[in-house]
Amino acid sequence: MIQFSYRLLSSLSAADRQACVETANSAFPHCDQTAYLAERFPLYDAVLMAHDESGLAAFQLMQRFRTDQGWFVYLGPLYSRRKAYLPMLFHFFRSAMDTWPDETLHFMAELQNPDLLLVCKTLFPRSYPLLRTREIPLTVRQTAHVFVERIAHIQGFRPDNLSSRGSHTLYRAAADSGAVMTWLHARGVRLDRGDSQILLLTCPADASSRSRLMREMERGRLMLAHWERFRPVMLRKFEEGAARD
Repeated sequence: MIQFSYRLLSSLSAADRQACVETANSAFPHCDQTAYLAERFPLYDAVLMAHDESGLAAFQLMQRFRTDQGWFVYLGPLYSRRKAYLPMLFHFFRSAMDTWPDETLHFMAELQNPDLLLVCKTLFPRSYPLLRTREIPLTVRQTAHVFVERIAHIQGFRPDNLSSRGSHTLYRAAADSGAVMTWLHARGVRLDRGDSQILLLTCPADASSRSRLMREMERGRLMLAHWERFRPVMLRKFEEGAARD
């Protein structure tokens, strides 16, 4: 059984932080995350955590703030063992909608992992950029600028393709992610050169929008549960999007 918690980073003990480092290094055995997390921890105010019988199974660093446009949640580095991130994300989105029932919610993430991008577009098909078009609506660019103005470590922001560039990358090549990389390259995003693809999702406060988001996430989760069948379906959508661009 997985237990979830949302905690301020300032409340984490030394043992908690060490557990985060160990989980991160387990998730990324090709690259020691110790120094990277030491730099990242001061930049975030909270962490979402998932514990199972063996200990910390997944965590994600977060920042959130409120404006007259609603709540803005920046989803930072995500580390997971045994796909524990999936129920953790479902728990978080449900909790966010319960916590802020009358507020518009805006979510942003910078992705450097093509496999995670594939998963996120399966769970959040309405997130920008859309697969089928290169156009980024003005309202989406304006929302992205709100994040950029408040989150100081978002660097090299490009509103034309919702990309950014950082001094550190978690990118690792994957032999079977060619369709995702082709779609990114068609849009001028090079994960292999230090770029990140931003994903932006806005969920209004009305009940129909909230219900639609959860239905889409649930549909995505079912697809992930039968990934051998549906992964090629999603890859074709990336291929079609790249060809359309």
